[in-house]
Amino acid sequence: TRGEGEISALQNFQKAYWDGEYPKAVASFPGLTQDQQANDNYRFSYANALLQSGKTNQAISIFESIIKNNRSKYVAEAHYGLAMCQLGKENIAQANEWLTKYVKLEKARKKEQANEIIHKLKE
Repeated sequence: TRGEGEISALQNFQKAYWDGEYPKAVASFPGLTQDQQANDNYRFSYANALLQSGKTNQAISIFESIIKNNRSKYVAEAHYGLAMCQLGKENIAQANEWLTKYVKLEKARKKEQANEIIHKLKE
């Protein structure tokens, strides 16, 4: 049948992301539908791909809007992503601030890593 074997733009984006092909994921994101591009769960993956591709400022604005919107299952992890962006920009005080907020969140998955980073930032 027609279309069998073809993967959708969303599947293409997700595959690139999960395979760690971040520049490919970034390049494929604009091919998603408007609804998909507006979905904060997909935007979280996109922001991570941007961060991994060195597009820190773009990643920051997306992570910030995900936190502000508070609709994604990755709101807590967006705090961690923001901290990583700030670390990458050597904004130590801001990174520490985001990590401190992150470790207080119930849904935070990387508390141990975050606490280690906070400890190292104090040295």
